[in-house]
Amino acid sequence: MNNEILSKLGARSLKKSEIPDIDSKLEEIESFFNIKFSETHKSILKKFGNAIVFDEGAKYKPKVNSPLDDSEGFQNIEVLYGISDNDNGLINKNKMYSEQLPPSIITIGEAPGGNQVCINKDNGKVLFWHHEADNEENMLFEIAPSFDEFISQLKPDNESQSINSSAIEESESWLDI
Repeated sequence: MNNEILSKLGARSLKKSEIPDIDSKLEEIESFFNIKFSETHKSILKKFGNAIVFDEGAKYKPKVNSPLDDSEGFQNIEVLYGISDNDNGLINKNKMYSEQLPPSIITIGEAPGGNQVCINKDNGKVLFWHHEADNEENMLFEIAPSFDEFISQLKPDNESQSINSSAIEESESWLDI
């Protein structure tokens, strides 16, 4: 089921590098965060290794609406972080946001505008972090009760891919440098 969903989204690794001893790396990450990822999350991390992008776009309808939902109640995810040690690896991204996110929250992916898709380590809920919220009560919104349910609700968002070079040329938005 998850492979079918990821295939429809055009999921692919952001980089083509191999990760040696992927099982040990995954154990290291779980130990670092003091978390046990779901079997679905582990299998996706093992399959792709590096960060995952979606050629067909990826959108979901959160359980709790946020001020950033589109007119139909959807939000997008641009990247799911991988287990590699590069800039889009889980450990590096969480170190980057460690001063901004509550200790029980780890980021697992990026939404548009620098917002994050996160997991609450205490209860496994997948959350949307609105990084420009005016107060702490308005910064986290539940997407799904589990990672498995989050993945199962992802849908292609071909509209996010609709801006192409001909549309840019028509609007004369290219910059001459």
